[in-house]
Amino acid sequence: MESKKRSRYKPLKTEEAWDRLLIASENLKVLGRLSDSEAQRCLEAVETLKMVQPSGKLKCYKEFLYDVTRNSRPFVLLCAIALGQVKAVDMTNGDRLGLMGKIKASKDNTDINHSTVRSLAIQYHIPDSVTDLPPLLHTADERLRKSATPSTASSFRQSQPLTKPCCLDIH
Repeated sequence: MESKKRSRYKPLKTEEAWDRLLIASENLKVLGRLSDSEAQRCLEAVETLKMVQPSGKLKCYKEFLYDVTRNSRPFVLLCAIALGQVKAVDMTNGDRLGLMGKIKASKDNTDINHSTVRSLAIQYHIPDSVTDLPPLLHTADERLRKSATPSTASSFRQSQPLTKPCCLDIH
């Protein structure tokens, strides 16, 4: 009998992720600084946003952070320190979409988006908008295009979506 290895983490639901953002914001209001591990997660998030064409989980994390950046620079900081790559990527698309809705609705709420969070976002060089970032690249699988003949390659492009989305694109 073969047993499947299960993740020791269950994916966060929208409300759990939001609660983590609220707690992180409250902690920053009191402490006024990031811990070493939070600073590291923040720097990793900025590097991920600047990557030209990541793959796998990093691509999904970049898409998530990209969508957050469209709404508010300080929330990128909060998502990086409160969720990190693993928890953000492991959330379902529906829960990420729900979280994005809460972020969008709260971007002007000074209880969570306060001056300490905003100044730390600037201090850690979080991009102000997506115009400061390399574009999200959506390309078809290179292996399929290389192995296909010219006629099947064009029919493949017409019949298949360019990418399998791992994160929802919110405009």
